[in-house]
Amino acid sequence: MGYEASQKAHNMLKWLVARHGYHNDSQVFVTWGTALQKIPRPEEDSYALFDDDEAEDEVWSQNFRLEYASRLKRGMEGYSAYLDDSDDVVVLGLDSATTGRLSIVFYRELKGSEYLERVKRWHESCAWLHNYKTKDKKRIVFYGAPAPVDIALAAYGNSISDKLKKATIERLLRCVVDGKPIPPGIRKSLVRRASNPVAMEGWEWNKTLSITCAVVRKYMEEKEKGVWDMSLDDANMDRSYLFGRLLAYAQHIESYVQWASENTHRQTNAERMMHEFSLRPARAWQQLYLKLQSYMRQVKKPGLVGKWNQDIYQIIDELGEMNFTNSALDEQYLLGYSSQMMDFRIPNKHKDEEETGNDTSEQN
Repeated sequence: MGYEASQKAHNMLKWLVARHGYHNDSQVFVTWGTALQKIPRPEEDSYALFDDDEAEDEVWSQNFRLEYASRLKRGMEGYSAYLDDSDDVVVLGLDSATTGRLSIVFYRELKGSEYLERVKRWHESCAWLHNYKTKDKKRIVFYGAPAPVDIALAAYGNSISDKLKKATIERLLRCVVDGKPIPPGIRKSLVRRASNPVAMEGWEWNKTLSITCAVVRKYMEEKEKGVWDMSLDDANMDRSYLFGRLLAYAQHIESYVQWASENTHRQTNAERMMHEFSLRPARAWQQLYLKLQSYMRQVKKPGLVGKWNQDIYQIIDELGEMNFTNSALDEQYLLGYSSQMMDFRIPNKHKDEEETGNDTSEQN
């Protein structure tokens, strides 16, 4: 390659990096259409993908998942308007491990329609309800897929080393672009950290939990070859899912009493015992339920306490004697826990309870 051609190539690459690059420590990932069309970038979460406030308006509607799917479809169709059948999309990963040397660590050239379909599938399957983003100092609630960098931080903590962070984001970007499953090591690390809220501040645990549920949901869809709905599934008789719902009732009841007594400064017993609960659920539940009795006695609505106990006994009946054991739970218990907690917040569904204050995710 001659000097002039080399300079043109390098200047073009610099321009692409400056305009379309995503920096990950010493790495940079660049995604562009061969005709420089507007396309979604694989490192973005669903909120950045749409770049509007509609997501906040729909999250508590009755059919928010279907509304999100419709918006995602419209969004992809909008991008496809810029891409002809002959247009390609290129995803390039570069790493400057040492000064003066640049290596290509990732390269994919896909048809525009194929790339859009893979991005769409990622945002469909790896979606959950999140509230860790802020805008104008206000908490943003959105439904969709988290960004790869947020998954990496949730899996390994904010003190993650630069080397591990770089490697994890690279692996996750490959999942988006190539349509591959998320590595089991990342998923297991997420589940382990989400099961230990005492090791984190409230805001970090809420972020870790929602991101973990998004990743576990994607894993469950790939495992069962079906669609996993985030809404509470009363027909799900999986042992781990049902135990997760029980844990949510313990969390909900105690946090409700804390809010009513304006004593929300400490973690609940459910949060403190969550790790133990995931390992030995039957014994941990018995301890939790005994502790709940003192909280239930503080509630001035006997009918509400009766409803809670009725729901709890029904879940225990569905578990049955064969499943009410101390065998460790799998990651599905987090989906049961999170879905049940979100069900408590659906407007007008739990009329006997005061609005707000019964979800600790809003308090931390």
